[in-house]
Amino acid sequence: MKHRQQRHVEAEAVQQTETGATLAFTVLGPPVGKARARIVYREAMGIYKGYTPDKTRAVEGEIGYMAQGLWDGKPLLEGPVALMVKFYFPIPRSWSQKRQALALNGELLPIVKPDVDNCVKLVKDALSMIVWRNDAQVVLVTGAKFYSDRPRTEIVVKVLERPGSQP
Repeated sequence: MKHRQQRHVEAEAVQQTETGATLAFTVLGPPVGKARARIVYREAMGIYKGYTPDKTRAVEGEIGYMAQGLWDGKPLLEGPVALMVKFYFPIPRSWSQKRQALALNGELLPIVKPDVDNCVKLVKDALSMIVWRNDAQVVLVTGAKFYSDRPRTEIVVKVLERPGSQP
């Protein structure tokens, strides 16, 4: 049986500002990217069926559950939203101490899978219908990958002012 990484929220903050809500939280554990949907042929029924891989579905559910606890019954965000996500990957233990130090100082960045856009997509999908109605509302995205001795995902959601709205 595979060892399952336990994820939990480290820090939490939900703040109501004049321009709207802000949600920020950290999910501990190695970042995970959104895997492609798989398609299988069901011979008995004569149909093709698509499904989301278990790992993707599990991590999406965990992030969504954490966000739901923090969002705590607030209405879904309407209008444009900004999403900023930082993904901190574990430093390979097989690396030399010098290389590990470079990674910790940000001088070496993770050019390994999963891709940053797949990681962001997983977060966007996890927060849909919990924080915002549809991930199409996310009009500004910032995603970055780093190495750390504390693997985690830091998520910040901000409501953007609509052009022409009154201050």
